Amino acid sequence: MRFDLDRLLFQILCLYAFVVPFELVLEIFFGIDTIFKPYRVVCLVLIGLYGIRVIRDGGLKLSRDFKEDSYLYLVFVYGILISFYNMIVAEFSLGKFYNEVFQTGLYFSVFVIVKSLPMTREELQKLQQFLFLGLVVNGLYVFLSRYVFLTLGRQSGFFDNPNYLSLGMIYALGYIAVNLERGKYYEKLLHLFLIVVCGMTFLIAGSRTGAIVMAAVVLLILSFQSLRSILIGVAMLAVLSPFFFLGSDSSGSRTNTILEERLQDRDITDDPRFPIWEGVIRASQQTYFIGLGLGQFEARFPEFYREENNLLIYEILSFGYHLSPHSDYMAVLITYGIIGLVFFLMFLFYSVRKILRQLWTNTDRYIYRLQLLGIVTIIIFGVAAENFVSGLYWMILTLSTKSIYEATDSKSTSESKLQSKYEQTISDGFVGPDRLGGRPLL
Repeated sequence: MRFDLDRLLFQILCLYAFVVPFELVLEIFFGIDTIFKPYRVVCLVLIGLYGIRVIRDGGLKLSRDFKEDSYLYLVFVYGILISFYNMIVAEFSLGKFYNEVFQTGLYFSVFVIVKSLPMTREELQKLQQFLFLGLVVNGLYVFLSRYVFLTLGRQSGFFDNPNYLSLGMIYALGYIAVNLERGKYYEKLLHLFLIVVCGMTFLIAGSRTGAIVMAAVVLLILSFQSLRSILIGVAMLAVLSPFFFLGSDSSGSRTNTILEERLQDRDITDDPRFPIWEGVIRASQQTYFIGLGLGQFEARFPEFYREENNLLIYEILSFGYHLSPHSDYMAVLITYGIIGLVFFLMFLFYSVRKILRQLWTNTDRYIYRLQLLGIVTIIIFGVAAENFVSGLYWMILTLSTKSIYEATDSKSTSESKLQSKYEQTISDGFVGPDRLGGRPLL
């Protein structure tokens, strides 16, 4: 019996989607701080098996889905070329370069593997489901930490950044909203419970950027629904809303959630994002907007911010650390230059257009609604948070831009060929329906 390598690859992809939210699980439970996070180990296994598949098939075959993402590939091609150029003409940290290539290369490899595998609608939905399950477990961990083990303050769960926890909860809530009307009665009750868990976890994450994204996602979800569904949703929120504000002081009076406190406490002018973005623009101007290359913004951070008057940036420089650009688009600009940023924006534009076309032309729209929610979430979230180095970001991006043309087209093509072969055989007089047990081939 022939070994089904594609099936094994898909099963490991499901495992990868599930473990992506468990970035720091070894460190939290066992005190093991290692670069070999669970999702990275699974990713390396995926790359090895996919390499075997490429060798077995006699080379890498470019699929239609693969070709649709050509602008994203151009971003990385340009990034590698400009990195080699900066190695010659500018200060360059090879250590930071190798680290960036390793991390981004892993995420990008999974992106390529998913895009090159023929995938049915059901398989894509299963990948979405496994990612959702991983995010729910993460949310339950944060929920229990706060309300059972009384761990106070802003939390990030198994992620290394609360913003990623917020991003994950937004995606999980979008998944529930899209699938809320589907399933049996007990599944709908489970979804209602998970709305509370994920919603409260989102508040604990305390991401102000996440609050803006959540508002946009809610409006997008409402645009999908009928008036009846909207009224039901409003009634549900009215019933569930008290749960979102659990928390009281010793007198029993209600206290603000972490998100509320962060929205109220800080003046927007004190946010370090603005001086960081100004520094990115200055650095881009100094390098003529060609880009610093992979990992070089971190290496050259003091060069561009030593004169900055922001307290947080001053403290970061004093300890010899660095900050991220705090924006996907600023990160792409400083790393890949204006050319890379244009390619990246074109990739996002054509991806959104593709999803909208699928929504317009298909009757079963659930999968495309979730894809649209996913890509809108990361597009808006990326304005004020850098997610380009996050495995969760890349998994959402991958699932939100994956097409199912290949599986559908290949199936219809094979069926057409088989039908033609059968009709030709009948016309040649070699076999008839009676020789097939009274049944046609198809």
